[in-house]
Amino acid sequence: MHEEAAALEAIPRTLMGAGSVLRLGRVIREGWGNSISTVALISGGSSFDRTPLSSRIIAGLYEENLRLLRFHVSGEPSPALVDRCVADIKKNQQERGAELIVVGIGGGSVIDTAKAAAACATMEEPSRRYLEGVGDLIPTGTRLPFIAIPTTSGTGSEATKNSVLSSVGTAGFKKSMRHPALIPDMAMFDPMLLDAAPYGVTAPAGWDAVTQLLEAAVSTKATILTDLYSFAGLSLSSTAFPSACEFSKADGEDLSEEDRQARYRVRSDMALAAFYSGIALASAGLGLVHGAAGVLGGNRAIPHGVACGLLLPPVTKALTMRIPSNDGKIRYAACGYLLSGHIKGREAAFSAAREAVDSGIALLNETLTSWQRSYPLSGLSDYGFTEEELTALAAKASMKNSPAKLSFEELAKILTGLL
Repeated sequence: MHEEAAALEAIPRTLMGAGSVLRLGRVIREGWGNSISTVALISGGSSFDRTPLSSRIIAGLYEENLRLLRFHVSGEPSPALVDRCVADIKKNQQERGAELIVVGIGGGSVIDTAKAAAACATMEEPSRRYLEGVGDLIPTGTRLPFIAIPTTSGTGSEATKNSVLSSVGTAGFKKSMRHPALIPDMAMFDPMLLDAAPYGVTAPAGWDAVTQLLEAAVSTKATILTDLYSFAGLSLSSTAFPSACEFSKADGEDLSEEDRQARYRVRSDMALAAFYSGIALASAGLGLVHGAAGVLGGNRAIPHGVACGLLLPPVTKALTMRIPSNDGKIRYAACGYLLSGHIKGREAAFSAAREAVDSGIALLNETLTSWQRSYPLSGLSDYGFTEEELTALAAKASMKNSPAKLSFEELAKILTGLL
């Protein structure tokens, strides 16, 4: 664990509960008064419009005399998509003199798009110039007011200071626009929205959240403050992730009120786990799984959560065999006791890990492997990857913040084994 002074990034104001999103119009008025005239509403391609709540949310905005400017996001967000949103926002501001608030309702791709658009609408240059590694500018720290409303429980983007944009292809990239000002003003979680996510969305998103929680928990930059969130999130995920996956496979119609409330509790727990993952990673950073997943996502159009879900079990198993320090082993073991559900509470998990470190690590690897069998994802070959391509990509994966390192050959073997 990092020994210097511990710090956390800002945490957005939070509203959670069934039906809470129906208060969106009132929340905007209470938070920003009558200065806001237009809502730039960024949502998924069609998923939000298909939910029963969408018409009621929009009606609530009109009741508050708020105009709507709509944008739809399909697939991974790109600089070109952000720039199109920004152009329309600035045009609306110029033609109508509108004071806007940006609202992102959707998964991580939607929220990252909305986050970047809110920032770039106050800056002069195209979004690509503000991306780490490919751009030449630093974000100014200004943005429009912004509310994030996740409909999946995965990226934790509603709590992070970065927006991940990608350009897919042989010269592709997946890079972050990063600044503390990108953290949303508010995050709203409504299990009525979250429960609409099908298995093909729920499972990859959950794998992403679990990956972020685990990588933040064992990061070389972890602190006592990030531990509060990463380990609490792992404990929530122990039951919420498998339950959410099972619920997403089942028909949600004609449920008793008791069963519906049980589904809402699970969706709320998984939403909190993802939110905690965002809070933790904003300060502790991420590790090898995300380093490799980012490289894969820059080369092919593979959903980020799918990449994380495929990589997490084999990478974790390899890393736990190479941890150089006893402290690192104890942290992995504590994660295993929590994620397996054998122990509740961070202190109890660490106590068990100190007494039986190998057992905790075994539980971690067994849990991840079991989940991968129970909640499978498409293999890398389904996205067009080849063995030669993956071998070349292995050399580009970042191992920053990872408590152990793998050789190029070891990572290449893992990647090609996922075809």
